[in-house]
Amino acid sequence: MWYDQAPADYARCLIDGAERSDQQAARYRTEGKPWSDYEVKRAEQQARRLRAMAALCLTSLAPTAGNVDFLGLNRPEISGEQELRQIIAAEQLAAERRAQTPTP
Repeated sequence: MWYDQAPADYARCLIDGAERSDQQAARYRTEGKPWSDYEVKRAEQQARRLRAMAALCLTSLAPTAGNVDFLGLNRPEISGEQELRQIIAAEQLAAERRAQTPTP
């Protein structure tokens, strides 16, 4: 199960999902259907959400992915606007953690 994985291993799965969402957005862009703009926006936000979750995993000290605080990004009931606010918060938190981590 994902929640038993090491955070770094789960981050790789999340990044793979983000890459698939990027590919989906690119495909929608080329289709040119009336709903394509909406689908592109959704796929791009999904990719950003997954990357933010991966960044939280990679900067977390949690022993397993199930212990990582995803700031609600792992809950499907979050609305689009609220999700975007949480994505921004997650990106900022991960950046702060990276800045506090000493580099060898």
